[in-house]
Amino acid sequence: MGRLFKTYLTGPSIICCLNCKTHLTLHDQLISKQFQGRHGTAFLFGTCSNITVGPSEDRTLTTGMHIVADIYCIDCGETLGWKYEFAKEESQKYKVGKYILEKAKIQKEVNFGTQHQQHSLVALENISLNSSGNTPIKERKTLFTATGTIVSTTETVSIDNNK
Repeated sequence: MGRLFKTYLTGPSIICCLNCKTHLTLHDQLISKQFQGRHGTAFLFGTCSNITVGPSEDRTLTTGMHIVADIYCIDCGETLGWKYEFAKEESQKYKVGKYILEKAKIQKEVNFGTQHQQHSLVALENISLNSSGNTPIKERKTLFTATGTIVSTTETVSIDNNK
């Protein structure tokens, strides 16, 4: 296997893989929130980066028969959703070449910098259970990017529900 090359996106709001935080698309590329995926709510995006596209297959979806291909994160291999390859009904052709990302598989990264600065501060926050599965913890990951250099810090805090 060769070296993995990822595209790092810049913008006020970036959609990334929930599992490994790889950048996938900008929130500005969101077309619709009115979609249903295998795991619940899904979103239609115009473009998507850092993915691999699986083989095309016929799939009957809520809006009819489509030819789609599952999409996977290039870093961790997580199935993120699918790409519309072909729509048989004329009213559905606007989806062709666009991407479905499932809400359960992605998260939004909020950029606190501006596009005119050479550096930016990005914070990711994720709430989950600890390894024993009984104590909620909050993980905050802060990335400081300056002229292409990425420095990462991670802070994990237990959440006390008794307060």
